[in-house]
Amino acid sequence: MTTPRVTSQATGPLPQRATNWRWTIGVNLLLGLIAGLVIGILWAWVIRPPAFTETTPAGLRAEYRDDYIILVAHTYALEQDFARVEQRLAELGLRDPSETVIALTEGLIERGGNEKDIFALIDLARAYGQLTPAMEPFLR
Repeated sequence: MTTPRVTSQATGPLPQRATNWRWTIGVNLLLGLIAGLVIGILWAWVIRPPAFTETTPAGLRAEYRDDYIILVAHTYALEQDFARVEQRLAELGLRDPSETVIALTEGLIERGGNEKDIFALIDLARAYGQLTPAMEPFLR
């Protein structure tokens, strides 16, 4: 007596459980993503929203103060409004804004900083009437 060989034609279609596993995984994955998105939005907007605080430029760290001064210098280069420059730099709480501008300008020149920043700071130093020998090669 010989045993019959089993072929795919002899076995017939796969059971229902075997064909639905991909669909079940896909649905569970989609439901998990939707649940995670809903929980994340609820957490971020309702349960623990970010706390915004009012701050002034005087509260900036040192490296951001330098960036702020550079931005003020670029604004001065566009607007040529020295009164607003003084107002903006006064918000930083600097004792002598002109000395800070000069020190920042010379520091950028020594480090080989961005030339546009250097030119803007030199224009601002010129408005203060404070040009140094390190700035001379950049004078226009």
